[in-house]
Amino acid sequence: MRLTSIFFLLLFLTTSCGDQSQEQQSGDSPAQSAPKELSKAAVSSSHPLAIEAGLLVLEKGGNAFDAVVTVATTLGVVEPQHSGLGGYGSMLIFDAGTGKARFLSFSGKYPSDLDKSVLKPSNPNAVDNRNGPRATTTPNLLSGLVALHSEYGSMAWPELLSPAISYAKEGVEVDGVLGNDIEESFEQFSDYAKSIYGRDGSSLKAGDRLLQADLGRSLQVIAKQGAAVWGEGDIVQAVAEGINQAGGYLSLDELSAMEANWYDPISISYNGYEVVTTGAPTAGFSALHGVGEMGLYNLPSIGLNTSAYIHLFAEVSKHAYWTYLRYGGSIDTILPNTGIVLSKDYWQWMAQNIRPDSASVFHPPFDFEYISDASNTTHFVVADAAGNMVSATLSLGDVFGSKFMPAGTGFWMNNGAKFANFEQDNTPRDANPGRERVVMDSPIMLFKNGRPLAGIGTPGGGLMPQVMAQVVLNMTDFRQPLSVALSQPSVAFDPNGIVYHEPGLPEAVIENLTYMGHQLEEKPNLGKPNGIEVVYDQKGNLQGYMSQSNN
Repeated sequence: MRLTSIFFLLLFLTTSCGDQSQEQQSGDSPAQSAPKELSKAAVSSSHPLAIEAGLLVLEKGGNAFDAVVTVATTLGVVEPQHSGLGGYGSMLIFDAGTGKARFLSFSGKYPSDLDKSVLKPSNPNAVDNRNGPRATTTPNLLSGLVALHSEYGSMAWPELLSPAISYAKEGVEVDGVLGNDIEESFEQFSDYAKSIYGRDGSSLKAGDRLLQADLGRSLQVIAKQGAAVWGEGDIVQAVAEGINQAGGYLSLDELSAMEANWYDPISISYNGYEVVTTGAPTAGFSALHGVGEMGLYNLPSIGLNTSAYIHLFAEVSKHAYWTYLRYGGSIDTILPNTGIVLSKDYWQWMAQNIRPDSASVFHPPFDFEYISDASNTTHFVVADAAGNMVSATLSLGDVFGSKFMPAGTGFWMNNGAKFANFEQDNTPRDANPGRERVVMDSPIMLFKNGRPLAGIGTPGGGLMPQVMAQVVLNMTDFRQPLSVALSQPSVAFDPNGIVYHEPGLPEAVIENLTYMGHQLEEKPNLGKPNGIEVVYDQKGNLQGYMSQSNN
């Protein structure tokens, strides 16, 4: 794309789209949240009990990696609909000792005997199969926690799992979100699961107490055996037999062979910052594409969340999603050539297709069915006094995953295969039997001068990379502290043709975008990003952290 074309587009975007005097011009937040108290260690999560449990580990002398084990297992008890031992995820870590970032993938694999035909749209039972145990992929969460702890952990497993075990056995109060999720899913539960999540034949409601004795026993076994749980004993047998009897495809051998994988992260240099995220098999590079292509323009002059800005972001997001579909892959299928798709030449080539006065129609590189749910998944960030940091995304797929709980285990199995592409065989996002899954996870760390400034992440299904790109742009282009960057109303392009937006956009912006041809729809939240901001003194010494969330 010629520089004159870029200049014309920038000029048009900064002078068009109606009367922007009614639009939000600055980077100020409509509802700025006060920074929290500076602390030497921090945990950011969607649930206060998980935060409390992680902080207790840090106070006892554990490091960030120890606290991750505690936070992850506690979330599986207090937010069982979003993550747990039957799930999977990704972690971006910063090891202060080496000054290096690393990527730990435990996204899981498709069963070797998976029959893809039962999940294809042409199958009359496809919807039920995708939402049940036939869509279960390997539950690699424990493998990820073991891999992290064996490399960096300092405290013993029984102590790290103690909070989760206590909450499972002694019970936790059902909050409004969990109560609503239980009520909506209750009829899909087995009698065994209903006996835990119900009372007298009805689903538990907000204010009731959720007791998970079997989950507590499973966690106690894990505290003693660690990864060996998947190699032998009652738990792995119960999972294998339960999945088989329910029509799923996971075998005992596959469960016993599960492992997490360490990979190098990927990054781009942007406005004096280094934006680091997870590579294949995640969608992290899609978030980087969004940041990089947006960086072709003078964003502060356009104005944050003006109609010109949102139009540009929606069009760039179409390019980023097209690139994800075309080039996204896993280590054992097709690797994205990040050297090409994360280059300025590629972004400029894509940007020349943007029309400054009207929305484009999204044309994917091949037929696919877009499935997303912004209410699933969970994300948390942990940092310790030594400067170590972990940004972790965990999931079961859908809320309560496959809605299947192997009898006696107390935990839900995921339905990760639901989110594959079934319209065209042998694409990177195809459900390739025995191969690593491609996931939308996009945990991010922001660096400057080789030092981490923030660790951030979000739930949000297929919208995760877009939400993350916006938080990064808020911090880098508009110089917002993390608390303000997280509180801005997000927007996100849906490949079905809708541009979702959170509440808070001026009416003039919505009118201008509609005139341009965007189909807009308001959503309460497009994920709930959270993170930790690092604070240094003038000499560059670590002072502490501020934990932030837009929950």
